[in-house]
Amino acid sequence: MRSIDQVGLAAELLERGLGVRVQARGYSMTPWILDGDVLDIEPLNGAAWRAGDILLCRRGEDRFVCHRLIRRLSRGGIPHVVLKGDWLLAPDRPIPADRCLGRIRSVERQGTRVLHLDATRPWAALLARLAALASLFAPAFVPLARGYLTLRAPKGRP
Repeated sequence: MRSIDQVGLAAELLERGLGVRVQARGYSMTPWILDGDVLDIEPLNGAAWRAGDILLCRRGEDRFVCHRLIRRLSRGGIPHVVLKGDWLLAPDRPIPADRCLGRIRSVERQGTRVLHLDATRPWAALLARLAALASLFAPAFVPLARGYLTLRAPKGRP
């Protein structure tokens, strides 16, 4: 099964109110979520979400994104959300809020839970908000970090 098919199936389950586990693809949420991490996603079910939460949203017919909620806004009376990958320079274009399907509850890396995002715990809410704030300043640091990582990469042998 292609990964887009798996995410599509996960989206259908979330829309039915069931939690899912999916494997992350890509590096847009580095350092919090890496390619290959397993995400435990809970359905939104009308629950309140706030800036800093990491949401799984539908972006078109067969495209999904798992990015951090930066802010909510209204366009023509329709609620929209602005998301941003922590490693990306700019936020995504606003999307209708009804395309948001689930919230990341935890991140598992190589069989070990490395991040637990329980919105009911004060420290988790604080961490999410700080990460959202840091994400806004990331454009200043991402080019430096990318340059550093490029310099540190092992050089190929001739």
